[in-house]
Amino acid sequence: CCWTTLYLIVIYKAHYLALLAENKLNDELLSMDQQMNARYDVLVKQLMEERSVNKELKEKDQMRWVQEMNNIKNSVEKNLLDEFINI
Repeated sequence: CCWTTLYLIVIYKAHYLALLAENKLNDELLSMDQQMNARYDVLVKQLMEERSVNKELKEKDQMRWVQEMNNIKNSVEKNLLDEFINI
């Protein structure tokens, strides 16, 4: 939530102030947070499928599975932040 608040303040100050004045800021932040979390889940699942990171790999080579999952999560987080900043 802090990234979304900071983003609104810096990039869309007028929108932020209007939401604050109308007592709708929390609703907007919650909506943005839910959208970002849903997008995160979808992207992680897509990359897991693309890279064959599955239960079989986890059972076979747990360290590699952890490395792959960390790479996927870091990649998705970076992409989401880039998308979010470029909206």
